[in-house]
Amino acid sequence: MQSQLIEIKLSNLGPNSDDIDPRIIREFWEEASNVLLTSSLAITPYKTAQQNYLIEIDTSDVILYLKAVEICEQDPAVFCQRMDEQMKLGYHMASSILKLHLKYELCNETEQDVLQIVVGKFLQQLFLAMNLSFPGSITLYSSEYVKANELVPKFFSLYRIPGVKPDVPKPPELSAYILESAFIHALRRGWPKLTQLPFQTVWSWVTEELPYSLDLAEKPHHKALFTLLRITSNQTNHTDTILLIAQALEALFVDGKEGIGNTLKQRLELVLGTPQTHKNWFSKFYNRRSQIAHGSMPILRPSDLYDRDESSIEDYIEEFYGSIDEAVAVILAVLQDLIRNNAREYCFLQNVVRPNRHNQ
Repeated sequence: MQSQLIEIKLSNLGPNSDDIDPRIIREFWEEASNVLLTSSLAITPYKTAQQNYLIEIDTSDVILYLKAVEICEQDPAVFCQRMDEQMKLGYHMASSILKLHLKYELCNETEQDVLQIVVGKFLQQLFLAMNLSFPGSITLYSSEYVKANELVPKFFSLYRIPGVKPDVPKPPELSAYILESAFIHALRRGWPKLTQLPFQTVWSWVTEELPYSLDLAEKPHHKALFTLLRITSNQTNHTDTILLIAQALEALFVDGKEGIGNTLKQRLELVLGTPQTHKNWFSKFYNRRSQIAHGSMPILRPSDLYDRDESSIEDYIEEFYGSIDEAVAVILAVLQDLIRNNAREYCFLQNVVRPNRHNQ
């Protein structure tokens, strides 16, 4: 049995919103750690893979960091000491280290590129489970492997081109900001219902419903889970985010059929209830989706080089982000509802009643 230690540097794990107490984040990480330590973390990266890869997780440094964040307001010197210690170790001053012990049998398929995929898929699964349980509790944005060279495929070492550096492996770059923002705003509005779910419940559901070997989502709940991974990726733009969420909702509620927006809205409200405020969110979201799909949507200059002070651009961004924020909250609430009810899909039944005309 071979063993390899993979260290991932995580940055900015504390909550972005003042609405979330850092203590709650730390307690949630402790809860998740206890679950993961007692779970069998066996990963089969491909359907044709010859073996499983076992992972043991060590979150001790992450929890120490979160404790430092928690007491920072009462004693800033403690957090400063923590930052000094991190910088002496060569780490970013506001980072923590997540450690994964990877165990596997040596065989023909055990190359470094496979190990990179094993670790990457586990991190995606962890990101999904933690953020479905408590949106915003983990982010992989700007994360790095501490010793990235250990995950460079051997092929590149054997056939290195002089003067050309191989791409440095990186963990999946997934930002939880969009999920945390949707969570906070939903709590303030009172709709849709989003809560903190027990991590054990969510982790069991995710690991049973989303095999590591699944690479192409065809079932509706798989599409919804992959949508969360896609919209939190830094490679996905905002127009794609709206289209991806619409596709996931249509798959869950109307079997992916076009032209039945009213049915989708009715079924969504059957599951999530009717919002007391922002009742036009659905029509605004689907209007934005139609504009994107049919080419009538203005396109913003990329790379943040636009004039932020121009009123038309400010209005454009506010409307765009508002539509995304509400729709992300909806897809999170739908997935939480499925998890809470130990389900994977919805079945909407239609009854026909013929009242006797003499009894009317």
